[in-house]
Amino acid sequence: MSTAQRFQKILAEREFAQESFKRVRGGEFTLDYIRGNGWSEPVMVDRPDGLGMRMPSSSFSVSDVVSIVGIELASLVVFHIDLHLSGGERKVSVIQVSSQTELPDWNMFRWEYYFNHPRTRPEILNVISLEFSDTPLAQMVDRPRIVDELDWAVHAWPKEGEDAPRKPKVQLCTFLFLCRSRISNCREYVA
Repeated sequence: MSTAQRFQKILAEREFAQESFKRVRGGEFTLDYIRGNGWSEPVMVDRPDGLGMRMPSSSFSVSDVVSIVGIELASLVVFHIDLHLSGGERKVSVIQVSSQTELPDWNMFRWEYYFNHPRTRPEILNVISLEFSDTPLAQMVDRPRIVDELDWAVHAWPKEGEDAPRKPKVQLCTFLFLCRSRISNCREYVA
């Protein structure tokens, strides 16, 4: 039994407390909602309708992410298989789910191979943050309106100048995970 299978078995055998997050419709989660109700705990928005966000279709795949976000020529060895492909040399932060340990030396191609070849997965891994603001993928995505309205880097950050602190780079990011690598329901596409 692989590490991934053991981890899934442990999760399946455990009982978890029912989550008690407030649930709202996308269009209800606004600045007025936050002003009236506060936001000291997570809020569950079951569907993105009304959030003012735009995402690629559900058919958008990890391979699509690699071709759009990873744009350099790469030649690498993935799980002892030599690949010579274009795009995907970009480094990514990958964690081993069972230990929450970050793994070194991962790039987009290696992740794509791992994701698309389930029989070769010795363990469950996730990409924890892939920043894509300066890539063509950014033209396909709009953040939820509430994120834009609350973004301090946009609304409160000092204007650029000699004494101004550097503005944070992360504006758009995604997580790439395997189905059943987290407790809640999932869909195997970038969101």
